Amino acid sequence: MNKKIFLTGLVLSIPSQLFAATIEVDENKLRSMTKKGSLHYDKIILSHSKAEAGIAQFNDQYAFGIKSETKYMESDEPRESPWIKTQSIGFGKKTAWGVEGSMAYVFRHEKLGNLFPALGEQNVAGKQVMFPFVLMRLKFDLWKNLLGSLDRSKEKNLQAMLSQSKINKSLKEKGYHIFVRTIYWRLVIHDERVRLHSQVVKLAKRTLKTMRARLRDNVADKSAVAGMTANLSQAEASLRTMKFQRNLIERQLKLYLPALLPYTIKVKDTYPGVVTAVKENIKCADMIGSKKSIPYSYTQYDDLMREIDNALYWKEKELDSYSEPTLSFSLTGRSFGFDKLTEDFIVKDGEEPEIESLIEKSFNDKQKAINGVLTLSYPLGQLDKTEKKLISNAKIANNIKRSEITARFLSAHSNVQKSIPYLKEAISMSHQSIRDLKGAFKLTQRKLNQGRISVFDYTRSQRNLLNAQIQVLGLEEKLIMEMLEYFTVYDQAPCSFNRN
Repeated sequence: MNKKIFLTGLVLSIPSQLFAATIEVDENKLRSMTKKGSLHYDKIILSHSKAEAGIAQFNDQYAFGIKSETKYMESDEPRESPWIKTQSIGFGKKTAWGVEGSMAYVFRHEKLGNLFPALGEQNVAGKQVMFPFVLMRLKFDLWKNLLGSLDRSKEKNLQAMLSQSKINKSLKEKGYHIFVRTIYWRLVIHDERVRLHSQVVKLAKRTLKTMRARLRDNVADKSAVAGMTANLSQAEASLRTMKFQRNLIERQLKLYLPALLPYTIKVKDTYPGVVTAVKENIKCADMIGSKKSIPYSYTQYDDLMREIDNALYWKEKELDSYSEPTLSFSLTGRSFGFDKLTEDFIVKDGEEPEIESLIEKSFNDKQKAINGVLTLSYPLGQLDKTEKKLISNAKIANNIKRSEITARFLSAHSNVQKSIPYLKEAISMSHQSIRDLKGAFKLTQRKLNQGRISVFDYTRSQRNLLNAQIQVLGLEEKLIMEMLEYFTVYDQAPCSFNRN
């Protein structure tokens, strides 16, 4: 029983402890937080890192390599040696010009077959010999990757993809920063809504208190008190709704900035900051509205489109060779260390010759062997159709990307040119309406105190003023959000509100 009470108390105490501390944030502080422990920022970095790894992985094929190998073979064929064991160590490298080269030093331990030809006058059949030799190999691609043409197309395509990734990384970082700014300004504006509703609640409490005093003095009737009580209940319900909605916005910010999770968030800016932001954005919108064509200099998306086209060009070059045959020439050269079997090479009573003497001998008395192989591989399937399909798919993907970017260009620019002027006029007219309604409300308060109007007329006037104030906040929020959305496309627009 005591354990249950303890656990229940612990669970109930967590929320108050978890959000006990308050942290004040502004745009600069949030900016610094976007790169600390943010999963969304990590995703942006990961995406670019994959592009970097792609080209690094491609270039790894040209790395210098060392290879060691051991082979053993047995055979009952009379024309072959009964067994052969070879051990080799060497190095190799593939070049970007369609040529591969390798060199190895090989030790060959072999029991010669009975039909092995004599060397000079010496019978070598059945002898165990051990001798070293140098092996060199060159391989040339003579068609598909002639002089590294295919590899070069692949590399150029990967480089274009990497350039795309760099631009996308910059745009996504800016977009993420703007998204966080969007939530921040929504919080600032919503705090003003909460403040307005709080003022209405305070005024409703004060008015209800006045009505109750007047009821005691037989100046007001019970219906007036009941009306003001209902007005207070409605104001308090609206205030709680506003606070609930603020918590939803705060929760969204915490999801993108986990460092804020233990805190209750307080924003530094207040409504005067909103007014300043609106003025800055209206000035920026007026400047944008004067542009007769799309200001490509304000964005990196035009650079992105160029890299998309560049990647398609090299992808087509790469795919052009998909159905082509493979033709290669391989040249192998060997240098043997003996021209006749001397005591240096023969294994006696299971004792192998000294390695040092074999190596020295192999460089003194050289016999050479050269082997050339021409290989042609021609595909017989429907590779032509596959190649055309792959190229078609690449072009479609390119057109989709271009169309999406072009649509963002046009819609963002057109929206600012056409919509912001309407918002600008609506905000100006709404502020004038608020000034008029404030004057009317003061007059209504005076008449209520004088008993010249009913409570219902008073609450109607109060509600009209509050609705006008909430409406202008919505318009100002809409203008700020629209301009922030514009900056996600035209990320380099020379506007004071387009902060990095």
